[in-house]
Amino acid sequence: MNRLPIETRVKILEMLCDGISMRSVSCLVGVSINTVTKLLLDTGTACAKYHEKHVCNVQVRRVQSDVIWSFGRRKKNALSDVKLEGNEDVWTWIGMDADSQLMISYLVENRSAESAIKFIKDLRSRLSTHIQL
Repeated sequence: MNRLPIETRVKILEMLCDGISMRSVSCLVGVSINTVTKLLLDTGTACAKYHEKHVCNVQVRRVQSDVIWSFGRRKKNALSDVKLEGNEDVWTWIGMDADSQLMISYLVENRSAESAIKFIKDLRSRLSTHIQL
């Protein structure tokens, strides 16, 4: 299996963080779109594991919380054998420290009472003090 040099991986991730599309990044760097996709998925998995392990017992005074909507539908020809369940709305629940902008908790699910409870429980489990929400 070929491995991208670390400089190329960093360049790809920097471009994605700057808002450049995945297809544009693949053309500019000279790698396939599948390579960009795999790198993005691997990096996201590593970041989620790091967040789960290290963001705990956070001492903050104020937490800002919000829900962000996005549209989560694939093109018709993409993975036609996989069915989307539920509606096409995707909601990202976020809770961040108002002062340092540290992302304390997040959840990507639907917008329901069950999701709200799940999000608040996760947020609460990561805090070590009482907060102003």
